[in-house]
Parts: sequence; structure tokens; C-alpha cells
Amino acid sequence: MEIYYLIPIMLVIIPIVYLLRLRLFDKIVHGIDMKKLDEELKKYEVEDDDFSK
Repeated sequence: MEIYYLIPIMLVIIPIVYLLRLRLFDKIVHGIDMKKLDEELKKYEVEDDDFSK
């Protein structure tokens, strides 16, 4: 039953490959930079904190 050895390995490999593909497609095809999105989200979080005070 070799399939039982492959299942845990695939549970790790498939998400990693998907995330790498997602980052590459966003950056190359759509021109979306994840770092810029993270910076923008942090900016909005700071503004939201200032607004709630």
C-alpha cells in the first residue's frame, strides 16, 4: 500500500506548488506585486486604528 506513504507528502507539496504558481502568475501575468499589497493593507490598518481612537 504505497499510497499511504504518498498522501502526507502530497499534502505538503501541493499547497507549496500552488502558492508558488499563484505568486508567479500574479507577478508576471497580472503585474500584481504581493509586497505592495501587503504595504497597502498595513497602511489601511494604521488608518483604521487612528480612526477608531
